Amino acid sequence: MVTSVNYEKYVTFNGVLYSHIIDPRTGYPSTGILSASIFVMGLDTGLDFINQLKGVECIIVDKDNTVHTSKNINIETIN
Repeated sequence: MVTSVNYEKYVTFNGVLYSHIIDPRTGYPSTGILSASIFVMGLDTGLDFINQLKGVECIIVDKDNTVHTSKNINIETIN
């Protein structure tokens, strides 16, 4: 599994954090996700895609540090 993160290589412009990862659909930097293996697909499309693949799971951390998981991952949160 390969994971990409943008906590070191990014720029913030007009309050939006732009990653060093380019979205091939637009040619522009990706936004909204801090760490994922399916970076440029975005949250909803990425989770939908992963949920259709047998034996593949993912964890996505968005720009607000909210953790999202595919359907077969159950993470217990400690507060």
